[in-house]
Order: sequence, then structure tokens, then C-alpha cells
Amino acid sequence: MAEVPETNDFSVRLAMVTFSECGRRSLMLPVLGSLLLGLFRKLGKEWEQLTQVQGLRVATSVDTAVESLKVEREALSGELGFVECLQGANHLLVLAEHRAIVVEVQRSNVKWTVQTGLVSDELVHARMQCASIRAIAGDSATLERAFTIARLLLSARACGAVQRSFELACEHAALRTQFGRPIAAFQAVQHMLADAALLLEGLTRCIDGAAAAMDAQRSSATYQAAAATSAAGLHLPKIAIKMHQVMGAIGFAEEHAMPRLTRQAISDVHRIGGPRASRAAIMVQLARRIEQ
Repeated sequence: MAEVPETNDFSVRLAMVTFSECGRRSLMLPVLGSLLLGLFRKLGKEWEQLTQVQGLRVATSVDTAVESLKVEREALSGELGFVECLQGANHLLVLAEHRAIVVEVQRSNVKWTVQTGLVSDELVHARMQCASIRAIAGDSATLERAFTIARLLLSARACGAVQRSFELACEHAALRTQFGRPIAAFQAVQHMLADAALLLEGLTRCIDGAAAAMDAQRSSATYQAAAATSAAGLHLPKIAIKMHQVMGAIGFAEEHAMPRLTRQAISDVHRIGGPRASRAAIMVQLARRIEQ
């Protein structure tokens, strides 16, 4: 269970550190929903009351294009993919392109199946039938900030996963021998590791800088975050694949940590529209600057 923070006390940069460490360990903790829920508490009494519920456990569904959902008589029906930490949750926060909805999770109205081929059982496909709506909002500014923060935190988690893959590859290269010497002595392996180190350092700094800009509420914060998540979506999967090349066959064995880390990274950077949505956000921010 994660406590819903006060809006003014919500540090994106500190949350980024938490998500990065979760990525390194291939963990999905039920904190994303609680953090995002805190952004909406100022929008109305029902949101404020919801954040004060004892034993609140919030699952999260964040998607820019949810077309299968229907709101009828204060109830939500439809299907959602990539719902995070639904098992054990008593509420579900759904962020769609034009609104945020919180529904009460009960076994009678919410069913789920595990999304196969991904990092853990914490990502599920959910089917809702007349799930009771506890709160609903359509504030565009708050929704934009919520989507921006969600993309940034997922990118931080993906970056942590790939950083751990890089460390494992370096350890393997130092120990694995071919032709009488460690493979780390071969220039081709050195080039792959050096390129990965350079990109990871740059991506980490971009994400950290964007998180600091969000905390400071700078005018360029959304643009910085979109640029950072776009770069992360482009480069992190490529780095992960290169680390598999360094590791060789053992890096594809399910008993090794590498496959879980790679699935964690790729699933995180391609959620919420992936790099394409981040690039679209960059264009929106540039258009706004031109209009001003």
C-alpha cells in the first residue's frame, strides 16, 4: 500500500529515484497510481475524500487512446490493457486522453488475466462490467501533467532496468574468456559497452533534468520531459539488445536476470503511446511557443 502524497510535497525527482531502483530489480510496486492520484485531489471534494480512504490501494491504467470504455449511470464498463498492480488493489485509476476516472475494484465487476510475455504478473488485461465510479474529472491541464509524469517515471524505471543489464554485461565480459583472454579485451565488445555507457549517462541526466524541471514547475518542463521520454524510447531497447549480444546465450536463459530486465524496459518505454506520443508532445509544445 502506498500513501497518496500531498500535491505540494510530491517530488517527481524523488519518485524517479524510486522507479529507477524498481527497474534495476524488475519490480512493479503499487505506487504509480497513488502518486498520480495526488495530482487530482484539488479538483473536487470526491477526489479529496478518495485520497483519505483508509487502506487505499490503487492500480493504474494509463493510455492516451482508450476506445472500448463506456460510462453509463455512474459505472464504467469495457476492457483495459497493461493495468499495473491490479491484483490486491481496491481502486483503479484510469487515465484516458480526455478524462481521469477512479473505479472501485471488486471481484464481481473486475476480472483480469495476466499479460503474457511481459516482465511480471503485475501487468494484466482487465475486463470491467459496471464498475462503480468513485470520481471522474476532465481537467486538461492536470491530465497533461499526469501523463507527462507517468511517462517520465516509466522511462526512469526502464532506464534503471537497462542500467542493471549494462552492469551484468560488464561483469560477464570481464569473466568470460575466449582465445585465452577475457572478451572485454576485444575491441568490438569494448565499443558496445562504451556506447552503452555514454547513452545511459546521457539518458539518466535528461530524465533527471526533466524531473527537476517538473518539480520547479518551469515553463519548459513538459517539453523537457517529452524530449527525455522520446530519447529513452528510442535508445533503451537498442542498448538492451546490445547487452544481450555481449552476454551471449546465457543472456537469453530465463533463469538469468537479463530477459526480465529487457522485458521491463521495452514494456515501460512503449506504454502510454511510446516514443511516438512523446514526439507528438514535443510538437505540441513547439506549436504553443510559436503561437506565443
